[in-house]
Amino acid sequence: SDMFADDHHIEHIQAALEGTGHATVDTGTVGPGEDGGPTATYTRYDFDSDGNVDMMVVDEDSDGHPETIYRDIDDNGHWDEIQHDYNEDGRFENVWRDTDHDGYVDTIATDANGDGNPEVVQRDTNHDGTFDSVAYDRNSDGHVDAIAYDSDGDGRPDAVLHVSDHVSDDVRRLP
Repeated sequence: SDMFADDHHIEHIQAALEGTGHATVDTGTVGPGEDGGPTATYTRYDFDSDGNVDMMVVDEDSDGHPETIYRDIDDNGHWDEIQHDYNEDGRFENVWRDTDHDGYVDTIATDANGDGNPEVVQRDTNHDGTFDSVAYDRNSDGHVDAIAYDSDGDGRPDAVLHVSDHVSDDVRRLP
């Protein structure tokens, strides 16, 4: 799926940018914090050389495997997409997206088993800061088989729709 990047995609992006002469690439390090943690490295990309960072790749422990990618897709100064690789296997298990470019996360997708199909997708469809729709792919077949929905905006699901073979077979209202 194009929602999740990997180390190969990052290397390809960097090689392409360095060959164009139109982009700015800046690499740096951040020393260990007060807790004595590892030194982090980062690479910032300004694709259009306008002075605003369009993408930043962070290697939190400087081991050569980036854990987080930040992207400002519409060049407005807000991160529109953040991808995170928790176990450093080259697959980014979590993606946070600001789809309406207002500076707040609208969608979180989680691909826990690394197959490219998110098992859980949370959405803030009414843009109030709460995730009112959660879709589940419980058997990792690439198809949603359960949806929880918060219709009254209290932050708790009010109904769960179970789907099998792409046809609704059970709707449960929650107390």
